[in-house]
Amino acid sequence: MPSSNIRSVEQLMQCATLDPEPFISATEAVTLMPGMTKNHLAQLRFDGTGPRFYKPTSRTVFYKASDVLAWLNKSARISTSKVAA
Repeated sequence: MPSSNIRSVEQLMQCATLDPEPFISATEAVTLMPGMTKNHLAQLRFDGTGPRFYKPTSRTVFYKASDVLAWLNKSARISTSKVAA
């Protein structure tokens, strides 16, 4: 259930075009990715396979909308079959 201080998807998309681009929270980052949970996003951070993130303190994690969207775009596929190496 969304909190009132979480920006809408439209607002988050607009953030990606601002200069300087503001940081977004992990909660806001998952709103850009339907089906993603904060726990799965944390696991992707741990594995090093998720979007670029910023960690100014041991308990604080931020993202930029453009990094999240770029990571999503990089994962686009046209088939579920694996690409031959």
